[in-house]
Amino acid sequence: MDQGKHDDLKLLVKELGELESALQAFDVSLKQSIDGFRKQKPNIPDKVWNAAIEDARQEFIASLPDLEEPFIAIYDANYTADEVKQLLTFYRSSIGRKVLAQTPHIEEQSIALGKVWAERLRPRIADRIRQSAKQKGYEL
Repeated sequence: MDQGKHDDLKLLVKELGELESALQAFDVSLKQSIDGFRKQKPNIPDKVWNAAIEDARQEFIASLPDLEEPFIAIYDANYTADEVKQLLTFYRSSIGRKVLAQTPHIEEQSIALGKVWAERLRPRIADRIRQSAKQKGYEL
């Protein structure tokens, strides 16, 4: 890719908050992991766990520049230089900024909706599986 497209893609990755999103996902995963360790080793004081969390977080933050170029490559493979310029224009507009701001909330709501829907669907699928097996002479 030419330097102009690379520079625009770098701006797009920043505008989309890709690295910040990776850090947020890491923070959630790290908390879950540490919570599991805390249950296994309740004798270890919180200050030790908190220091471990901070050390791991700093290591992750230090590695974020290594993630930027692969993100740029992904967007490069999927968008032309002109499309990248259009995306930058969109995400810098008021509606684009709103999309970026609302996307995490919409994702949370979508995940919650998916969980509720799956819980309602699960018994029907289980019944269908049992019926299918029964038709073939097997009881589940």
